Amino acid sequence: MRFIKFDKKNYRIRFHSRCKNYKIEWYFGNICNSHCSYCFDKDSRKTCYRNMTKEETDKVVKFINDLPPLYELLCLGGEPSCFKYLEYGLDKIKHGCAITILTNGKDEEFVKRMLKRGTKKQPMHVDLTAHSEEFLKDKKNNLEHLGRLINYKNNNPYSRLAFRIMLDGEKTMEYKELVEFLYNNIVRNHSGLELHVSFIYREGTPKEFINNILTTTKFDEEIGEFLKSELMAQRSSSLKNNCHYGKKCPVLEHFAYIRLDGRLDARPSCTENDSELTHKSIFDDDFDLEEEKENIKWICHKKHEQNWGLCEHVYGQLREG
Repeated sequence: MRFIKFDKKNYRIRFHSRCKNYKIEWYFGNICNSHCSYCFDKDSRKTCYRNMTKEETDKVVKFINDLPPLYELLCLGGEPSCFKYLEYGLDKIKHGCAITILTNGKDEEFVKRMLKRGTKKQPMHVDLTAHSEEFLKDKKNNLEHLGRLINYKNNNPYSRLAFRIMLDGEKTMEYKELVEFLYNNIVRNHSGLELHVSFIYREGTPKEFINNILTTTKFDEEIGEFLKSELMAQRSSSLKNNCHYGKKCPVLEHFAYIRLDGRLDARPSCTENDSELTHKSIFDDDFDLEEEKENIKWICHKKHEQNWGLCEHVYGQLREG
């Protein structure tokens, strides 16, 4: 297989390095079952609030299937469990590639169905964000809900479940119990799941990053060190120059973000005008990828966004998940 190397002991899926195939991010819409105050997508709901239709989903799937071999397909919104045609679309993807789903995990049955989808040809990665505002609404029920997901044992070894802690400066201490719960049940118990750390962008400044680092010192030393190391790894360019900034990724040569209107974006988070977009939408009958390639820059976006962090060297070695 091109990208599969499975380690049963650690329940991890590893992908071969030097995979120069396409990576596609599919933004299917902004409908969600939560309304977090810090949602990065909330501004889009001022102009529209919808997901792709069945017809649009068919065209997205056709576009993806017509591409050369795909490395990874990332599905994001909005909330995937609210997208009526997500599973319909995934059933039609022909590529043997990794599928990543970003979800808030509120729909337990949806998470279980996603985990069951993983196969050797098409491994599944469910990245679940433990939103603090959901926890603060009902602490007891939220922890029980997360506990059921943690204890859920999937018989399919080709799926992974990762939880993400979102630090929020001094506000983090309001949901300290949530952070400790996740750490104790995932890291200390060696559950075979994964726990990652990020922080909520309210200002997007180095000062905000430093304040989150200082917050980690208020936790138990072991937990604090874990939070700090994870945060430093994710946001290192907030404190020092990124030597990779502005350089083309030497490994992932082809990347595109499918927008809700069907146009392709080469740099989804930092595009400020239409110069980075395809002229036509993949929903247009006369869309021609070869022609539109000239209108966008096919680059790995992860290292080009300001303060995002170093280009992940795992893409040039063995990438987990």
